[in-house]
Amino acid sequence: MKSTERQEAPRNLKDLQELVTVKQVADCLQISKGTVYNLVKDGQLSAVRIRGNMIRLNRDQVCRYFGL
Repeated sequence: MKSTERQEAPRNLKDLQELVTVKQVADCLQISKGTVYNLVKDGQLSAVRIRGNMIRLNRDQVCRYFGL
């Protein structure tokens, strides 16, 4: 793949790695990143914090929560 070509984003959460970013969840589910952050803040989804402000979510937990 050429460096100028953009890789297509996965359309399905199950195609992603075990730990996913807020952006990946939002893009796959077509919801806002704010919605994902609110679900984490409200305790409906758990997340791990890495490198200070960066968080990752467990892909399988997100899929279960949204019934995927």
